[in-house]
Amino acid sequence: MDKKTRVFDLATKLVEDTRCLVTVPLCGKIAILRAVYTEHPGANFWDKVDSRLEMMRSRAEGDQVKVVRAIKGYLKKDKTIYGGGLHTKVAPEELNPWQQGVDDSLVEAAVAAAAATED
Repeated sequence: MDKKTRVFDLATKLVEDTRCLVTVPLCGKIAILRAVYTEHPGANFWDKVDSRLEMMRSRAEGDQVKVVRAIKGYLKKDKTIYGGGLHTKVAPEELNPWQQGVDDSLVEAAVAAAAATED
């Protein structure tokens, strides 16, 4: 992949040979990872990702709409930098049961993590 790979193409490559599907939420999460990596390439990348996610949760103050808005902002910025172009979106109703289970588990884990930080 070259340095100007669209997020959709990157997501497609990441899920290649898996049962996962490329979705807009997946592209948003990859955009966050890429933003953190471009700002902080190095050995402590995952620590920086954790810090970024914590900052996003903190600023959202538990408001899921604000979290979604922040993810959309990262995706919009990524598309501006790396290009958007045409691609096929996958609607949630088109997700297979396995993918829906993965997505549901990720949401549950995020909610649990947010609740744990409030304690």
